[in-house]
Amino acid sequence: MPYPEPAMAGLKTRSQTEDSQPVCGVAYLLSHADFVKIVVTEGAGLAYVVIQVIAEDSLGATFDAYTFISRQVNTFAAGRFPSRRYKDLLLAGAYECGLPKQY
Repeated sequence: MPYPEPAMAGLKTRSQTEDSQPVCGVAYLLSHADFVKIVVTEGAGLAYVVIQVIAEDSLGATFDAYTFISRQVNTFAAGRFPSRRYKDLLLAGAYECGLPKQY
C-alpha cells in the first residue's frame, strides 16, 4: 500500500563538505516495547535505519539517543516533499516544544 503522504521529513548522513548546522529535535524516553512499535510503524527497517547518536540537551549535557535515517540517498531534486499537512505537524510540534526559530 503506498504511503498517504508524498514524502516524509527525515535525516541523512552528512558529508564532510556539508554545512554543520545541528539537527534540532525532541528526545523521548520510551520503553523497549514502545520503541519497537515506532520501528514497526515506520516501516520496520525497510525505509529507515535506526542509528545511535550523541544528543545534547538545552543545558549542554550529552546523552545517547536513537534516531532514524533514510536507507535511500534522496535529494530535494527528486521532487518529493512533505505534504502541507505533515509539514504543519512538524512546525506545530517544534513551536510547542520551544525549538529554535531557525529550525
